[in-house]
Amino acid sequence: MNEPLIRPMALADIEAVMKVETATYTSPWERHIFFQELSQNFHAHYYVLELEGEVIGYAGMWVVVDDAQITNIAILPGYRGKKYGEQLFRFMVGKAVILGAVHLSLEVRVSNHIAQRMYSKFGLVEGGHSQKLLFRQSGRCDCNVGDIEMKNATYILGIETSCDETAVAIVRNGTEIVANVVASQIESHKRFGGVVPEIASRHHVEQITVVLEDAMKQSELNWEDINAIAVTQGPGLVGALLIGVSAAKALAFAKQKPLVPVHHIAGHIYANRLVQELEFPLLALVVSGGHTELVLMKQHGQFELIGETRDDAAGEAYDKVARMLDMPYPGGPHIDRQAAEGKISIDFPRAWLEPDSFDFSFSGLKSAVINTIHNARQRGDRLEKADIAASFQESVVDVLTAKTRRAAELHQVKQVLVAGGVAANRGLRTALEKAFKPMGIPLLIPPVKLCTDNAAMIAAAGTIAYEQGRRAGLELNADPSLSLQ
Repeated sequence: MNEPLIRPMALADIEAVMKVETATYTSPWERHIFFQELSQNFHAHYYVLELEGEVIGYAGMWVVVDDAQITNIAILPGYRGKKYGEQLFRFMVGKAVILGAVHLSLEVRVSNHIAQRMYSKFGLVEGGHSQKLLFRQSGRCDCNVGDIEMKNATYILGIETSCDETAVAIVRNGTEIVANVVASQIESHKRFGGVVPEIASRHHVEQITVVLEDAMKQSELNWEDINAIAVTQGPGLVGALLIGVSAAKALAFAKQKPLVPVHHIAGHIYANRLVQELEFPLLALVVSGGHTELVLMKQHGQFELIGETRDDAAGEAYDKVARMLDMPYPGGPHIDRQAAEGKISIDFPRAWLEPDSFDFSFSGLKSAVINTIHNARQRGDRLEKADIAASFQESVVDVLTAKTRRAAELHQVKQVLVAGGVAANRGLRTALEKAFKPMGIPLLIPPVKLCTDNAAMIAAAGTIAYEQGRRAGLELNADPSLSLQ
């Protein structure tokens, strides 16, 4: 299922919104009220929540001077209980801050205890502003009025260019994405079967300004609103990193903003904070094209590496096996799709290493798969790509899951996070969910768009670094081998 989209409500959306409205309220608004709100009320701001082309919810708000009043938040019955309402509310709070609101209020039915609990999590309290909206019809609700003081928000602009994605994002308070723009280079590198560093750097030079402008436009913020510039310092391709670092330093100098260096893997870990607040101690399984690591965190910004790959990373093994099976780059998603259709018919090796080790090794597995493919071709045997993919993935997932589970038990963590591009793998997600659900340990996995390289994760990690006082001068340089610890 695709990720939900929040966008401004248009007149063409009124019919779809009316379905949500009539399914939600005993005294629903009539069409002409929505028409007036959209076409005549310049204080009104309305947005729809769209999922796979269907409007499943909407929210409205008035902003008058520094006072914001949420008029409506409604979700279709079939989609309730899935945090879509919370997502809409977070979005509206962010918009209120951008529009200069100092206070925010809304009305809640006295009988709607679920909504009251949700709003109380964000600091709304009963009482406060008692002003009712003039256009609200009598009998629509027996209401409590909630009020919240709008704190000054922290906006961090993040830049990510460690490999072949040119990305710029803006994140509010380390948890809410205001803008997230990614320019992919996959098509440029696909014919080479992998990333060509010189081509990646050239594309970064061409795209960085455009992506930056798009992010600022998408955010509707001014440079005065931005608190700091966060940038990936490393690890990664040195030429690619230099483009992002140079752009960040130029912006920091020109706009007189603090410059915050961020570790790429810290970014992947903090992508989870864009989904849910982190609880410590926690364990992060980092799986990507260049990294396979287990990271223990006891507090924000503190990383203890308790396991890492001794040779090939999991993502690297995926890409090399995919290449042997004549699958296009990037190979990981193709292996995952084929694995879902195949049978686990080959007993490929698993490198457990020493009994107490949390390190990983996938070089032997990769070689075993390649030898199996070579031998089959030499004998003229028919290769079942789906079966090879399924057997290979089973070996990788088995080791990753077992070691993560053992580490989580040993360190008695409160959360397990999955980070990196391979976190998008359905086989891995399913195995980890099956392993940790009986243990009662919450498992956090970001949506697919936040698993691959993006700048929102850099801005999220950069927020913590900024709050902890970490700064860099204009002498900051790219470090392709930067240590997480």
